[in-house]
Amino acid sequence: MTRPAAAQSAGGSATLRGTVTDAATGEVLIGATVVVPATGQGVATGLNGTFQLRSLAPGVVLVQARSLGFEPQTLSVTLLPGAAQTLDFRLAVSGQELKAVTVTGQADRESDASVRRSEQRADNVLNIISAKAIELSPDIQVGNVVQRASGVSIVRNSGGDGQYAIIRGIDPRYNYTLVNGVKIPSPDPKNRYAPLDIFPAELLERLEVVKALTPNMEGDAIGGALNLVMKSAPDHLVVAATAAGGYSDLFAQRPYAGFSSSGLAQQSPGETHPAGYVAQPSDFSNKSLNYSSLKAPVNSLFGLTLGNRTRDGKLGLLVAGSLQNTYRGSDRLYYHPLGGPKPEPLPNTFTFDEIQRIEFSTLQNRLGLHAKLDYAPNARNRIGLYSLWTRLDDAQHRHLVSNDLGTGGDVPTTERSRFQRQQLWAETLQGDHDLGARLHFNWSAVYGRATYATPDLTTIGTVRATAANTQQGTFVQSNGHLWQRSLDQDLAGYANLSYHATETFDLAVGGLLRNKDRSNFYDYYDLTAATTGTGTNNRQPLTTYDQAQFVFASGYDGQPKTTDGNNYTANERIAAGYAQGKLLLVEHLQVLGGVRVENTNQRYDSQAPPTVVGRSGTISYLDVLPSLHFKYLLSEHQNLRLSYFKSISRPALFELVPASSSYNGDVDISQIGNPLLKHTQAHNLDLRFEHYGPANSQLLAGVFYKQIQNAIEFGFLQVSNNTFYYAPINPAGTATNFGAELQFNKYIRNWG
Repeated sequence: MTRPAAAQSAGGSATLRGTVTDAATGEVLIGATVVVPATGQGVATGLNGTFQLRSLAPGVVLVQARSLGFEPQTLSVTLLPGAAQTLDFRLAVSGQELKAVTVTGQADRESDASVRRSEQRADNVLNIISAKAIELSPDIQVGNVVQRASGVSIVRNSGGDGQYAIIRGIDPRYNYTLVNGVKIPSPDPKNRYAPLDIFPAELLERLEVVKALTPNMEGDAIGGALNLVMKSAPDHLVVAATAAGGYSDLFAQRPYAGFSSSGLAQQSPGETHPAGYVAQPSDFSNKSLNYSSLKAPVNSLFGLTLGNRTRDGKLGLLVAGSLQNTYRGSDRLYYHPLGGPKPEPLPNTFTFDEIQRIEFSTLQNRLGLHAKLDYAPNARNRIGLYSLWTRLDDAQHRHLVSNDLGTGGDVPTTERSRFQRQQLWAETLQGDHDLGARLHFNWSAVYGRATYATPDLTTIGTVRATAANTQQGTFVQSNGHLWQRSLDQDLAGYANLSYHATETFDLAVGGLLRNKDRSNFYDYYDLTAATTGTGTNNRQPLTTYDQAQFVFASGYDGQPKTTDGNNYTANERIAAGYAQGKLLLVEHLQVLGGVRVENTNQRYDSQAPPTVVGRSGTISYLDVLPSLHFKYLLSEHQNLRLSYFKSISRPALFELVPASSSYNGDVDISQIGNPLLKHTQAHNLDLRFEHYGPANSQLLAGVFYKQIQNAIEFGFLQVSNNTFYYAPINPAGTATNFGAELQFNKYIRNWG
């Protein structure tokens, strides 16, 4: 639109000012170029999309506005001597991008050009990976995608896939995961952070890695936050299908050794029988130890996306699904420690009693479904419903050989069959409302439910005797059966109110309430090989696993573990509020600052014996989290950012329960919770230079520094002369984390 002329300028020259916006969305375009072709006079728009050209000659003048990814627009204006005129531009997306929209319906938000603009306009430090980049990569799940961002590495699971993100070199506990801006519960039985390998990558519209928190973001992220933005409803009919196949090179070298999970007992004997029942060795099945070999099994992937919008544009729907069936594996050597750390010859000296050779064969079945429904009855109101369900089934065979050094003696071997199912279901109802010309309100009501289940995790131990003075052959030693289930359930509400006070100042307030319920069920049975008589030669020869005979091991009575602290319930309530302001001090300098307050109340109750210190507990604390972010537009293509924020990290509820366990690990290390564990606080600083060049080229260079109080790390707690537990602790003193990041993208013809 064209505004009335403003006040008169001094002298005979004229001044031209205005705003450049996106014609489709009304969003201001930062760094757009406004130029007078006849004289070459030009300027870039500032952070609010405005420009000002001074010392122009009076008369009829042609003025052109252009921005990367948009069609240039040329307008004519009559400039009066000594006057300030106003001229606004509304740029349409370029024909190349419009063509892409015709094909996919999502090209604008999923393209590299779109995410580069989003990074440039952002108020804080972040990196974004586009759906186009994900499509061109070999990554089929989010855990592998996230390593494409600068400053991010991954923790891999036993199959070699990325599972957890390490942002800026610190433990995954210091991050959190969002789906469409909303925090999700975790199906991980021990940790607060969610395993990323449960999410199929093809459901993403983009993946955002946020490295500097603003007050309107939840404050429990010291490393950063991952926001999985899922595909949105298109503006026209979209039908897309994908199919792919392949195989693992490892299983071309050795066979895949798998088992069937269809006959596993879903409940332990203590659950299927009346209270007081004493289990018998005959209650347990070892059928899952019957392994079948496959040579180079085929991996497969299938995906389908359907979406459309009504003719009036008010109602849109998208449904997408992904099914992946993959065979994974790895071979490892593990140096097994003898006891805990020793003080000699130096503190924390470890000695090792054997080398373990471990082979993993894993079949993963990953299924993801999501649906997005949005309804806009008018231009001022929009309501959306988002549904997500994803499931990861993981059937893993672990073959472990101990003491296989060729030095004589017994060679123990352990076979383990573990089937685990992780599921996540999330429902989010959201609303966006313009309450007036300057007032905007949005809200979210969220329900999330994450579950983990391991039915009848079965292990069997055998030994191959090689010493000359012993009975020769392979013998049965032990048998174990474990049932475990966990539930992490969230009910949350978000509300945000923003006020566009002036052209240069925005104010926002809001808050959230979340109630989290978490529970864990744990029941295990240890058996040993049945023998008759006495003596070193009285061992049970191995025929088949199904025919092996067992009795309960010493100390196990066949009854459920009703006094084991790994059976617990916990609750966490979070109440938070924030206030933030965004101010444009001068044309090229923006300041965003504010404060967030979070109140945490935690309660847990375990089935540990009454004599155990901390078997139940209540914890509460209040955190005040200020933050301040500066962004300076050096030029049309360059930003300079400086950020400070304070953040926290809460212990996982499992880590507070004083229960020892060695379950669910790839190697057997006894762990124990710590009811005295404190939450972590950190001061964070960021400085980053950004350059955005043509053809989606990009240079990001930055440094960061974090001062961390009450850091949570794992160490060894000594409970007796010869007993150590691996436990979460708060080491004394203040920890620091600092480093540098460099990201460079450049495209030359068909290469990038």
